[in-house]
Amino acid sequence: MRKIFTFFVAMLFAGSMFAVQYNAEKVTSVKAGGLYIFERNGHALINSTGGSTTYKLQTTDTYSKEGLAGDESYIWTLESAGTDSFKIITKAAGATHVELNNQSNKTNIALASAGGGCKWKITFNSDVALIATWNAGYTGESCNRFLGECSSGSNDYRAYAMANLDQYGHDFTVYELKEASDPYISVAPSTVDFGSVIQNASVTPVKVKVNFGNLTGTVSYEGLTAPFSAAGTIAASGDEITISADASTVGDYSQTLTIKSAADSKSATVTVTLKVLEPADPSAAYGLYKAALVEGDYIIYYNGYAMNNAPVGQDGGGKDIARLGFMTVTPMADIISGPDASIIWHIAKSGEYWTLYNAAANKYAGGTGKNNAKMIEDGTAAEALWTVTVSDGVYEFENKARAESSTSPDNKWLRNNGTNGFACYATNTGKALSLYKKGNVPSAVENTTVSTTAVKVIENGQLFIIRDGVRYTVTGAVVR
Repeated sequence: MRKIFTFFVAMLFAGSMFAVQYNAEKVTSVKAGGLYIFERNGHALINSTGGSTTYKLQTTDTYSKEGLAGDESYIWTLESAGTDSFKIITKAAGATHVELNNQSNKTNIALASAGGGCKWKITFNSDVALIATWNAGYTGESCNRFLGECSSGSNDYRAYAMANLDQYGHDFTVYELKEASDPYISVAPSTVDFGSVIQNASVTPVKVKVNFGNLTGTVSYEGLTAPFSAAGTIAASGDEITISADASTVGDYSQTLTIKSAADSKSATVTVTLKVLEPADPSAAYGLYKAALVEGDYIIYYNGYAMNNAPVGQDGGGKDIARLGFMTVTPMADIISGPDASIIWHIAKSGEYWTLYNAAANKYAGGTGKNNAKMIEDGTAAEALWTVTVSDGVYEFENKARAESSTSPDNKWLRNNGTNGFACYATNTGKALSLYKKGNVPSAVENTTVSTTAVKVIENGQLFIIRDGVRYTVTGAVVR
């Protein structure tokens, strides 16, 4: 009995030692039965639609192309559906034949049970692929909807009509899983960017997953020094390293963490970056604002764009397009410094509504039609009046004239439609907007995570605040 038990344990151990591992290789064709990763903009499609009311196929930026078990949330297999079409099926652990589905004549994406998914065709143009529905709800064999990004940078996807191919990002890179036999080490993510933070701000640590296989030596890591540090034990494939950052010293930092097996001459690297900024002057900067709306100067922002006072481009007849333009801005630690006057909006009460006034143009932002907006002179006109609600720190601007219109009244929300500009759109275009308010900038003392008491002192008739040995003015600027 003892020998039988020992043999069973040995076989179980051997099975765990020799479980199939995969590496992902870029391909320009697909076949039934293959295992695939569909990647775009550094994100891979996963088996989630964001909830029962969202119907948007989700993605992750934390994934690996080496040391894969084949049952990760971002792994898919293809099942032949005839005429060069496929069912796309998740291979995630615990999923039982869940198929990717698009409801006929709608943009909705869902995950259906076995047999419930629609047909898909994956067509390559050079080294990128279009993923489109194949004869879903139509007669004849044709592709009529494609997986397109809901808005630039949103990293979620719906099925849009082929007529809109130029409006929604759809160029996927496809990787096929191949069995791994050579020694390897991989990390996910391979880049950790802590972004830009104000001096002494708290920085959230990031976990890096390390996968490896077919090695003869142990795995170690090295390379990070202040302001970065790394912690964790890599005893088995799938273990994690926690990378932390200290924002106590102003500077622009970039270092490389190396994970290696010296005995096998194999390694992988993680690039780690952080920018620590001096506290901004609250009187000149615009900080991310999430509270109840009050009168003041604001920047209206969505997904890298700030609304400005100029129309976007021209139409085919040389006339200005009736949408408000935008300026590309990059908030640093939730702060926009020195903004151009064209993107500064004075938001003020007008009865039960609000107005959006741009001093540089001496006009108001108005909703002037379906998918339209422009600058108007009359701040009392219904087109210039907005109802504003805030939820979870973002703001919905509902135009009075559009809401009362007999033509497409649902197109009443101030939204951004990528490079098409800001206008009154329906809710399926863009999302609620963010506001950056002038002077809404925390001081250096407010940003510190140290529990030491701040001390106020007066020197030569001027008030200073000292904390952790650092001297600040009352506005939060560092005194050097």
